[in-house]
Amino acid sequence: MLPQIDGLKLLQLIRSNETDPKRTKIVMLPSLTEQKYVLQAIKNGCNGYLYKPFVKKDIKNQLSKL
Repeated sequence: MLPQIDGLKLLQLIRSNETDPKRTKIVMLPSLTEQKYVLQAIKNGCNGYLYKPFVKKDIKNQLSKL
C-alpha cells in the first residue's frame, strides 16, 4: 500500500496528465488482488498486472508483452 495515495488514484493521475499518444507503460504490482480492483486498473489504462509473490521470469514476461 502506498502511504499517501492508492495505486488506482496514482494510475488515474498519471493518465490524466499524459499528452504523448504513446503513453507511459504501467504494470501494477498491487497489494489488493480482488477482481474488481484488477478490472478497475485495466479500465483506467494499466498495461499489465503482476501478483505478489512474483519471480524474475514473471517480470520478463510482462515486459516482453509491452
